[in-house]
Amino acid sequence: MTLIVSLFSTCVTHPPKPTPIPGNSTIALDISTVNSYIEWTCEEGEYNPLASLFYNTEAGVIRLLFHHSPEYFVIDPSHLFLFGLTWYFWTITTYGVVIPAGLFLPGIIMGGALGRLYTMGIQQYAGYEDTGEMEQNTVLGAAAMLSGYCRLTYSLTVIMLETTQGVNLFIPMLLSMLSSYATALIFNRSLYFNALVGKQVPMLGEDVPSEHK
Repeated sequence: MTLIVSLFSTCVTHPPKPTPIPGNSTIALDISTVNSYIEWTCEEGEYNPLASLFYNTEAGVIRLLFHHSPEYFVIDPSHLFLFGLTWYFWTITTYGVVIPAGLFLPGIIMGGALGRLYTMGIQQYAGYEDTGEMEQNTVLGAAAMLSGYCRLTYSLTVIMLETTQGVNLFIPMLLSMLSSYATALIFNRSLYFNALVGKQVPMLGEDVPSEHK
């Protein structure tokens, strides 16, 4: 634990380059968004992208991940990969312990980081930049991640659409959730199903037992 924390602190303390905090541009930022930028070891008026993800609230992290423009939150792909990998590691490690760690918001954060990283790779490989695509795929990645382990489809689609106010993403979001749902069914059961089995909670199975057919 000590070695892991020391490693992450070193990575956060020595970013490749500080990034100016937007605010003097044409983009009007509310106070909650401005407070999401963490200066850490940077000069005044600059922020550390990795520290802004690691040392922020879950709501602040989601706010940063779900928006992208040349004048908004910018992060290196390697740092985004480290951030997503860290969240994944601690989520699967702490699941089941007697602490209110939660699963919904970590799923949104991990899926959003993966969706944004995936889009960054495509755009860098193809040699173009589309901020709208970056935002959309971040939301789709979060929705697909939640559908993969929660096994929710239509209800989760409504929740994500109401949260992000992205009605135009209804069809892409539904397709991404169904794809994630079908893929997850090939490998294992729902995370909540396994939790109920582990706690020995009586419940009806998905199929009728063969001896009762």
